[in-house]
Amino acid sequence: MALSSTASRGDQNYQVETLEELVEIKASADKVYKVLSNQHHRIPEVASDHIHEVVVHEGDWETSGSVKVWKYTMDGKIESFKEKVEIDEANKSVSLTAVDGHVLEQYRSYKVTFQVIPKSGDTREGADVDAHLLKE
Repeated sequence: MALSSTASRGDQNYQVETLEELVEIKASADKVYKVLSNQHHRIPEVASDHIHEVVVHEGDWETSGSVKVWKYTMDGKIESFKEKVEIDEANKSVSLTAVDGHVLEQYRSYKVTFQVIPKSGDTREGADVDAHLLKE
């Protein structure tokens, strides 16, 4: 489901886009949460055609407030994305907020929140994306 609205700040207008998605994953909730919360460096193992590396820029792999840098290919071009990670153990959720990179050329702000929801036998992963699209 995608939601959209327009907002303004001063003389600048921007569009607020929110996307919510629920995906079922055939893996344990604990494994999925572990990869999302503190094992981003493992993601290139399963998506190496697109995601080349994820490294710690500030902090470490496990602490809220740490900053990671992703290198990936988009439209045939190598891009980077620097994110600040917030981890909520109680709700099994992880938020990634853009602090630098090509995504901020298109969006005033960009934040993705993943929540892992255990389900009998499988895992459901909910993802919310909040992005403030810059208007030209």
